[in-house]
Amino acid sequence: MKPFSMPKSLHDVFGERQTVFSLLLVLFGGVVFTLVFIFTLLRDPAYQPLPWYVLAPGLLLVFDIAAGCVANFSEGTSNYYARRPKNRWIFIAIHWHLPLCALLLGWPLLPVLGFGIYTLLAASMVNVRSGRSDQPLVAGLLLAVGLSALVIAGKVFAALSAPAMLVTVLFMIKVAYAFAVDHYRLGAAALSAGTGNDEA
Repeated sequence: MKPFSMPKSLHDVFGERQTVFSLLLVLFGGVVFTLVFIFTLLRDPAYQPLPWYVLAPGLLLVFDIAAGCVANFSEGTSNYYARRPKNRWIFIAIHWHLPLCALLLGWPLLPVLGFGIYTLLAASMVNVRSGRSDQPLVAGLLLAVGLSALVIAGKVFAALSAPAMLVTVLFMIKVAYAFAVDHYRLGAAALSAGTGNDEA
């Protein structure tokens, strides 16, 4: 499917060019994962109904995480940030979605904050390997460590509910792997050619 140019205001989300199919997959992923989250939330024995003005921004954050989890695997988004290392660092630095979800949805802040910090540190370590052939390997290892720790925290220590674990899984995949990895090796190509890849 032929890519088309995205509006400049959406470049930070979708990159400069996307296909209709990619956008449909992003929308589908965002909606489906958000619906799964709502279903899981309503079945959580500890869930207490929240006012709409608290629940609405919480669900919006969940949708953002879910849709971004898909969008960051797309060629348009991956290549956009591969050309702009500074923008990639800014994206990592501002992603404090997990503690915001915890505050809005009543999850225990400390474990959620811990996994949020781990994810940002993991993404930073992966980003440092930009252009290197081992970048996906490093990202995969760090993601596996984070997910394993999440299962232990959620099941063994009962630190997190199922809805919180679901969103944390999506956030880890979104930031530490889907976003931080240069999936289409654009940065690797620039590195091997000896050219810079830091566009404005």
